[in-house]
Amino acid sequence: MLAGPFAAYQLGLLGADVIRIDRPGDPDQSRLQGSDPELNAAGQGTAFLAQGSNKRSIALDLKSPEDQETLHPLLRDADVFVQNFRPGALAKFGFGYDGWTASIRA
Repeated sequence: MLAGPFAAYQLGLLGADVIRIDRPGDPDQSRLQGSDPELNAAGQGTAFLAQGSNKRSIALDLKSPEDQETLHPLLRDADVFVQNFRPGALAKFGFGYDGWTASIRA
């Protein structure tokens, strides 16, 4: 799905400070896709470069309580939270709508 990454890319073009959250040890498949085999092998596929530009990144395991605690302050300071999970997937980690809004109020 490119809707989330593309929306975040557009926000970055407009000057937003976009932070991409990756899973440790599980690279985004777009890192391996593109027209340049050398870039693909280096994890910098053209598909990733196109949708990942204008973003900082951090690797967080959302199943880890420690990494969940790292995410809470980022959410508190966020104006926009773009996610690309299937519906309800973030709720099981406490970051569904109710968890996110509780994080903002904390």
